[in-house]
Amino acid sequence: MNEPLVSIIIPTYNRAYLIAETIESILKQTFTNWECIIVDDGSSDNTEQLMNEFSKKDSRIQFYKRPVNKIKGANSCRNYGFELSKGKYINWFDSDDLMAYDFLETGISTLKNSINDFIIFDYEIFKENISNTIKIQKNQTKNLIEDYATWKINFGTWAIIWKRSIVKNYNFDESLTRAQDLDFNLRIFFNEKFTFVNSNKIGVFLRQHDKNLTSKFNNKNFESLKSEIKVRSYLINNLIKLNTDKKVITNSIKILNISFIKLYRSNEYKTFITEIKKCINFKEKPLKKIFWYSKTRLLLFIYKVFKRGDLKLKKHLLSLPFGNIYRMNG
Repeated sequence: MNEPLVSIIIPTYNRAYLIAETIESILKQTFTNWECIIVDDGSSDNTEQLMNEFSKKDSRIQFYKRPVNKIKGANSCRNYGFELSKGKYINWFDSDDLMAYDFLETGISTLKNSINDFIIFDYEIFKENISNTIKIQKNQTKNLIEDYATWKINFGTWAIIWKRSIVKNYNFDESLTRAQDLDFNLRIFFNEKFTFVNSNKIGVFLRQHDKNLTSKFNNKNFESLKSEIKVRSYLINNLIKLNTDKKVITNSIKILNISFIKLYRSNEYKTFITEIKKCINFKEKPLKKIFWYSKTRLLLFIYKVFKRGDLKLKKHLLSLPFGNIYRMNG
C-alpha cells in the first residue's frame, strides 16, 4: 500500500458534537491520498466512540489518545500527531472547522512540481451553518511577514498546506495556551529561507461558536493573554532585527497594546504591573533606543486609556525609570 501523500493532523477535546462534520468534509475531498490523524486530549464525551466508528468505515481516519507522559493541551496533540504522520505534505486542522472539497487537490497540485514550501488559502468565517457567512478573509500578499504582523492578512496553520521538509524541525510550543499558530508560523517565517504561493480560493470554513470566541477575557484565561503577549513580543523583536519599516513595527506594537489592555482588564493592577514587566522583552541591543521607545509608547497608551479612573496605575507608571514620559504626556 502506498504511503499517504498528505497528513491531516487534528487535536480534539470534547468536540463530539462538531468533529463529525469536520471529518465528513475531509472524506469529501476530491484528492484522496491522505491520512487523517485525530489526537484526543482526554475527552469526557463520546469522541472516542464516534472516531472509532469513522475508523472502521475508512482506514484513512486514525484515532489516537494523547500519551499520559505528554503534557495536556492541543499543542502537545499536534506534536504527537506529527510524530505519527507519514505524509510528504502536512496540514494541521481544527476539530470544529470544515475543508472546502478541493482544498487538498488545489494545494497538492500547486506544490507538487514547484519550489514553493507552502500554500496559504483564503477562508470564510461562518456561524451555525455554512450558509451564514460572517466574513471572508483574503490572504493575498507579496509581503508575507509585514502583512501578517499587522493583521492585513490573518491565518492559522489550518489555512496552510506545508511541505514536510519546511516544518520537520519545528514543534508547537507546548507552554503556550494562545497564539500558538502565530508562534509556529513566525518561527518558520523568521528562521527559514522559503518560497510560498497564495491560493485565490477559499480552502477552509472557520466555524464561530461560543466555545472558540476569543474576544472575551477574564481571570481564567490570564495565562492565555500572557502567551499572546510573549508571542507578539517575539514578533516585534524580530521585526526590529530585520530593520523592518518603522510603520510596521508601530502597528505591531498597537496590536500588542490590545493584549495588554485585555490583560489589565482581567486582573488587578498589582498583578498587571508585575506581568507587564515580565512580558515586555525587546532584546535587540543595537537598537536600544527603539526598545525603550516601544516600551514607553506601550505603557503610555495603557495609561491614557485608564488615567481617568485608576490613580494606582498612574502612581506605578510614574515610579518607573521612564516615568517622566508620563509626566510630560499626562
